[in-house]
Amino acid sequence: MTPTRTQIPNLLSIGVLLVIALQNGLNVIGVDAFWQDIVFGLLVITAIILNADKSGRDIVINNVDTPAVPPVRAHGHKERHSPCAPSPS
Repeated sequence: MTPTRTQIPNLLSIGVLLVIALQNGLNVIGVDAFWQDIVFGLLVITAIILNADKSGRDIVINNVDTPAVPPVRAHGHKERHSPCAPSPS
């Protein structure tokens, strides 16, 4: 499921609050800055592993039916084509 445009800022703010709470908690209990960096790095690595594509599919999505660049349409004129491309029949 892909998040919508309004959900992305909410997800980012939750992530930022989680990191800030973790850093503050580690400061309160007196953990050295080196170990705080280790914990933060492990948190990032864990998030990457949890979000990784485990289905074995390629990350790049190739949509054969949809052209990469849509044809340019002028006002009421026919589609323009590249001089290198064969003209449509």
